[in-house]
Amino acid sequence: MGGAEAVAAVADTPRWSTVEISEKQVSRPQEGLIVIAYKAAARGDGKAPYEAHCTSVYRRLAHDEWRVVQHQQTPPLTVTP
Repeated sequence: MGGAEAVAAVADTPRWSTVEISEKQVSRPQEGLIVIAYKAAARGDGKAPYEAHCTSVYRRLAHDEWRVVQHQQTPPLTVTP
């Protein structure tokens, strides 16, 4: 899925009331490429709380024009006995 398909797939996604961002890290592996890593904790009315470790990769297309080329969210691992 890409481009317009990806945008359409998340267009009606409900918004969170609050989002807390922590454990932030920013890396610039090369000119015009930024990797952002962070932990997100979100809450919304009538929804179960959500936590995830996230990364987003941005590529510069032009001066002050950046595009997301990759994003991932990984919920915390749970250990079952």
